[in-house]
Amino acid sequence: MWETLLGGLLAILGGWGATWYQAKNARRNRMEELTAERKILANGEAYAYTKEVASALIQEDMQEVAALMVKREEWFFRSRLFLPGKFPAKWLELRNVILKLTRRETGDSASPDDIENLQRRAESLAKQAIEEIYKDMNLEKIEITEQ
Repeated sequence: MWETLLGGLLAILGGWGATWYQAKNARRNRMEELTAERKILANGEAYAYTKEVASALIQEDMQEVAALMVKREEWFFRSRLFLPGKFPAKWLELRNVILKLTRRETGDSASPDDIENLQRRAESLAKQAIEEIYKDMNLEKIEITEQ
């Protein structure tokens, strides 16, 4: 009789331990799923916004590009934890270069070479930021060639 009671008690403890372990893993797995979903969303937005800025660097006035960067500030700080690798540093540096460019363009002391160097630096930073997204998502860069 004692053996039956001991067996029943051990079965109850085993069932409780298994349930606890499953609940613990389920919470962790759900948190990982939510983080992955948020990361994918942040990467998609980061790609779109960086491409938008890279295009504006070529086509728009620097004042408009600076306004575009400022417009994306709330998104950046809200999504920063989910952005890939060095992307946040590249984005902030890109913003700073663009703001410096706007100050230099409106000031009288800037040389054309200085402005051109800053423009190239901004374009390079935008390209590096996009490459961080490709690397994080483990995607190959798509190159379109004209025939």
